[in-house]
Amino acid sequence: MDYRKGSGEVTVKPAKNHHPTVKPIQLLKKIIQLFKTPNDLHVLDPFMGSGSMGIACIELGVSYTGIELDPEYYTIAQTRLSHHEN
Repeated sequence: MDYRKGSGEVTVKPAKNHHPTVKPIQLLKKIIQLFKTPNDLHVLDPFMGSGSMGIACIELGVSYTGIELDPEYYTIAQTRLSHHEN
């Protein structure tokens, strides 16, 4: 995964998920389920971190948009999400 910053490219390949505040996916799923609406639910996570909310959304079939500034955490999240999308 490439992260573009300015005019150069930086490739980040973290060895493991070392994000300091990884949330339990089961807890996030419970929180998402509390927000049932008559319309389709879409979750916006402006501080995606390692992608736990995205995984919970994938498992529940809820659409999701995640935003992460740190390229290393973004790569961790993309890796975790790709395993759950398949």
